[in-house]
Amino acid sequence: MSLYNFDSTDTNNIMRTKPQIDKLMVKFGIQEKMNNLFKYILANHTCEDLDIENKNISINSKNLKYSKTEFDYHKFQAPILNDNKTQIGYFALVVTNDSEIIDEYFVIN
Repeated sequence: MSLYNFDSTDTNNIMRTKPQIDKLMVKFGIQEKMNNLFKYILANHTCEDLDIENKNISINSKNLKYSKTEFDYHKFQAPILNDNKTQIGYFALVVTNDSEIIDEYFVIN
């Protein structure tokens, strides 16, 4: 069972198989990095800063989307969920081939 959604029609993706991406996620510790950084952002920013009504939100780091960026980095994206488990946005990490975090995105719809 795969941990992410993969668009096999995306011709920019170099890694073509789910097992390759699953292996990369484990190697880079993506789920742990996403969870820790998301908690850090919530703890260190106000609701107004984040454009949210309250901090009763979470990410589903087991439901990741993977893509390659135009600079050949790896982007992992998880849905941001409210109390009702409705998706209100997404949280994404962009990492290099050496697992260095290049950027993160906290996007509220």
